[in-house]
Amino acid sequence: MAEDETIMHGDAYLHQQELYRLCRENDPSLSEDEFIMNLQDLAQEDFVHEDQDRVYLYSVWLYESEAALAISDLMMLPPLPPVELPLTVEANEVVLCEEQRKAVEMALSNRLSLVLGGAGTGKTSVISAIVEHANIIPGNMLLCAPTGKATQNLIERTGYSAMTIHRAMGQKRKEGVLVPVVAWQELQLIVIDEVSMMSMELLSKVLCEVNDHCRIVMLGDDQQLPAIGAGNVIGDLLSIGVPSIMLKENHRQSEDAHCLNNNVMHFDEICRKE
Repeated sequence: MAEDETIMHGDAYLHQQELYRLCRENDPSLSEDEFIMNLQDLAQEDFVHEDQDRVYLYSVWLYESEAALAISDLMMLPPLPPVELPLTVEANEVVLCEEQRKAVEMALSNRLSLVLGGAGTGKTSVISAIVEHANIIPGNMLLCAPTGKATQNLIERTGYSAMTIHRAMGQKRKEGVLVPVVAWQELQLIVIDEVSMMSMELLSKVLCEVNDHCRIVMLGDDQQLPAIGAGNVIGDLLSIGVPSIMLKENHRQSEDAHCLNNNVMHFDEICRKE
């Protein structure tokens, strides 16, 4: 069906006329009346959901509705007390710049927040600083990402344990009994990296599991990898006013310059080792 192709491109729905056009490409003889009747049949079978002229797969509409309700509930809770960090904040022996420091303060002061920035803007240092200043025991926090590769990159960059969101939603066998991999009701901090790849389904599942005292921090680059499945998580969260900050200062150039300087200064020694 054309809606399946839409989801593969990250769209949550199609406008009715666009869906009709795509269906006509597969069946040029299909009349608009027949199309509408077929659509009504699919809606009665809970295969699709119609919202004015927008047509969703029913499952996608359900995930979007659940996510919206969960976010509404979170934002109606009393605000958390603001966290004030010292003027100088370090993470992994790196001193954070002012915008990174503000990102950490924002993340620890809100139940749901977004930290955005391109490559080299220091999101990894922000993650490390959030974990180090959260004052939470490791068992009560979860670091995760939408894919295995993104999760492995998160582990390598931060040195902390992490898992895919799918794995966090799963079960494990303990003393012959299946138990959840993650004790969601005990979590006080969830950090999700590479959120640009996060689908509406994953967002909904995470939000429906968390408790009222948990902070959820999402990090990513809205110019990078698209969602795996339907959804525009970053854009949707920004549009409803979820607290966010954009990291703009690039730190990679200075790091590269330091490496280049080190190589030049020790060129003879490096060559002898070769």
